[in-house]
Amino acid sequence: MTTPLKALRPWRALLGALVLVVVLGSIDARMKTPPAGAGREGFCPGSARWTAAAADFGWVCKALEQSDAGARVADELSGQLAACRLAVRKTTGIRPTALRWRVWMGHRLLASVSDEGVGVCVRPGLLMRVASAAHRLVAQRDDPDGIRTYAGMFYAWREGFLIFSPSREYVAASLASEPLKLAHAPAGDALRVQWHGERPWLLRLLPRDGWPVSGWMTGTIARRTTPLSLPEAWPDPPIMSVTASRCSGLAAVLSTTRAALGHILTEAFGENPHAIDLNGAARLLDVIAGPWSLDPLPDGWDTSVDECSLALLGLDTAETIPVPELALVMRCAEPVAGDHPLTPWVSGDTAIDYEWDARPGVLAPWVGEKLTLCLGRSGNDWLTGSQEPVMAALNGRLNEAPPVAADAAVRVDWASLAECVEDLLRTAAELELVPRMNTADVEKMVLPFVRAVGVLGHLKIEAKDEGDRLAFEGLLARQDPSAPDGERP
Repeated sequence: MTTPLKALRPWRALLGALVLVVVLGSIDARMKTPPAGAGREGFCPGSARWTAAAADFGWVCKALEQSDAGARVADELSGQLAACRLAVRKTTGIRPTALRWRVWMGHRLLASVSDEGVGVCVRPGLLMRVASAAHRLVAQRDDPDGIRTYAGMFYAWREGFLIFSPSREYVAASLASEPLKLAHAPAGDALRVQWHGERPWLLRLLPRDGWPVSGWMTGTIARRTTPLSLPEAWPDPPIMSVTASRCSGLAAVLSTTRAALGHILTEAFGENPHAIDLNGAARLLDVIAGPWSLDPLPDGWDTSVDECSLALLGLDTAETIPVPELALVMRCAEPVAGDHPLTPWVSGDTAIDYEWDARPGVLAPWVGEKLTLCLGRSGNDWLTGSQEPVMAALNGRLNEAPPVAADAAVRVDWASLAECVEDLLRTAAELELVPRMNTADVEKMVLPFVRAVGVLGHLKIEAKDEGDRLAFEGLLARQDPSAPDGERP
């Protein structure tokens, strides 16, 4: 008679292997999970200006790639992404997929940009620790700080975290720094990007269709008790628009956004010899705008205004200097009457009385017909345009739109914006304003990324004042539902 133990003998090796896998898997999972408290996020230099963190980086990357916007971007940048994957594989020996990242590097990731350089901190499991121990046996001895080198990278361990960077100073500073504290986000649910310098801000990106985002920026604007009515009221979707209660609120949102974009562009192109000199371009704009500076408006000039919206409707690139086509709507609680609030900007010598569909207004040429201040009115709205065709397209054509419960709202049509940027870059290259790059170089090295931005659809963000900062949320890449699959929105 066969006993149960004898019956199991042929399966002992398999059962032993299964038990070993379970035990090793449990050890691996425990190693990849940091303890609660200080140091849970990882380590980076105390001088870090930028940080990007994810509780499950492999999952975030895979989900982003599978989202509607991610699929379109990947299609536009297929060659660049393939080259990036190849570079990662050659440097690390690991093919960059979500599964391989989890197996070798664990779930968590903390990357940062600091005075010491750029680097990454991860929480690996058993496999990477065994590989590190094997490398220690065959490689040269550690330096006094416990830092070793592999494939041109410096790396070291701290409290179960692996820190690596092409800069030894980055690794050394991370070993000596205090644990980083970041804003909380559910495990595996978001990629968090944060600027820690002047006027700090935080953005959380959820890797889902439309790329939902939330976060906060330094700044303050007037709080509202009623929803905004202008964000979706434009006759045709503008390239971009900003809506708030007061023009000062528009300025605050634009200033905060410009500062954030400045941080991004400076870090991305500041050390690039092929980049346009952003500071030089800003100085040039100041010189051009100097002679056309406007007189300050009197105190309380917009007291009657309940809501205003500024929009970029187009960009005329027919001449050497591009001319923006701008419109401003200031909505009041009652039908408007009397002089336009911006009348002080109109010179009596050049002002021309004008009408749009029997609605009285004023034309004041500044620099030819393409830059002419146009003041008009329609119902409860004071209207302002940068040229007569803009006012003609706007006057009496604003739509009744769904209300938006927010203190400010931002809208961007990425396709239209990318088209404008592409025209500007081509013109800049033709005029030799891009250092060490001609039109062919711009076409090869820059424009693919501009076109990738163009397939993101629309940005729709709402913000609310929280006293010392603006909290925002919305969609970074809302796809047009009317666009068939495989076509650009």
